[in-house]
Amino acid sequence: MGRCVVLLLVSSAAWSVAAPSFGQVVSGPAAGSKPAGLKVFVATGDLAGKSADLVAERGDRPTVFLFVPNALWSRPVARVMKALDDQLSEDDKAFADVSAYGVWLAEDPGPLKEHLPRVQSSVAFRKTSLCVFEGSKFGPEPWSLNDAVPLTVVLVRKGRVVKSFALDPSDGAETSEVLKALRAG
Repeated sequence: MGRCVVLLLVSSAAWSVAAPSFGQVVSGPAAGSKPAGLKVFVATGDLAGKSADLVAERGDRPTVFLFVPNALWSRPVARVMKALDDQLSEDDKAFADVSAYGVWLAEDPGPLKEHLPRVQSSVAFRKTSLCVFEGSKFGPEPWSLNDAVPLTVVLVRKGRVVKSFALDPSDGAETSEVLKALRAG
């Protein structure tokens, strides 16, 4: 009557099983593509209290879109977003005309309209406005967002996607590659 013990080790990258080869997680539109419209309710920032199509609103100006599935919102996600916001705010010359938008994706966006100003009060973003996508919790279909990714960052400049990043803050995601691509774009 021997016993068999099976030990299964799962890495933190296991959540990307359905991703393309080499464990690369894909989320967001392809580089070089024209971003589709993005109608949101803006909860904080210059457009607070209004619905707006952020892509149309920004036009050719450089923009950072940070997509957050509400079910995956966490302190680590907040830390990465805050770090990016701080870097965009501190390097005034390089990022003077850049705006950032945190876009929450949720089953029921209604309560987030009132909750996101409290998030702003707590985290104190300086350059990032907080918004709620008023459609599907999966985001706008043309944006190709992966709902298993805690934070998708999409950089847009001159009306084109520069690059999309699928970040998992629990894996130690950093903003250095995002900033490098934004500077180069």
